[in-house]
Amino acid sequence: MARDVSGSKKAGPRLTNNTKPLRQTQAERREATQIKVLESACRIFGEKGYADTSLTDIADDLGLTITPIYHYFGNKKSLFLAVTESMEQEFTARLEAFSSNVEKINPINVWDMLIEMTHRQDFVRIVLSDAPIVLGRERWKDTSVVQAVSRIFREQLTLFVKSSGLSTPLSENDIELMQRMLIGCFTEAVLMLAENPDYDSRPLILKTLGLFFSGSTTNKFAS
Repeated sequence: MARDVSGSKKAGPRLTNNTKPLRQTQAERREATQIKVLESACRIFGEKGYADTSLTDIADDLGLTITPIYHYFGNKKSLFLAVTESMEQEFTARLEAFSSNVEKINPINVWDMLIEMTHRQDFVRIVLSDAPIVLGRERWKDTSVVQAVSRIFREQLTLFVKSSGLSTPLSENDIELMQRMLIGCFTEAVLMLAENPDYDSRPLILKTLGLFFSGSTTNKFAS
């Protein structure tokens, strides 16, 4: 029996055999199934890779027939695209949460976040290794990850240009070129580091970023 604040006994709610759990709507059941398929596909694609994963593997993992997977995602490639975009959005959300808290961002912090993601086997195999082959490298520049990193770099480059006191101001094309150079360098470097997880890249990256942003060997990002 429950007690009220005065210490006296107080009757609690009575349960009857007629009490029934709330039933999910069809839309809720559909959404729950899609989430389960994505979670299973993410894990299996991450473990086995795209080439060695079949939709039957995912269906068996979930105890389903293959029909719902075809119904919700169409085919294996479309499911892989949904998995890839889901993982990219996860990383993008982290980037945006980080960048929204400060005005001036230390680029080495962005690099550290990228390196942290290379320690995740599923992210490396799906987003960095298989996606460029299966979905095409040309889509990379339009992904949420690259769009978020590009925005951060452009904002920081603009701040740098304003505070640098350059005798000849940089044009929009200059900033665009620098932004693309940074994105290209970061992308290829992350792919290389995913293949060499024991390599400590931070000392070289600190020097490189210092050269890029300051124009001298002074490492302005070390602090």
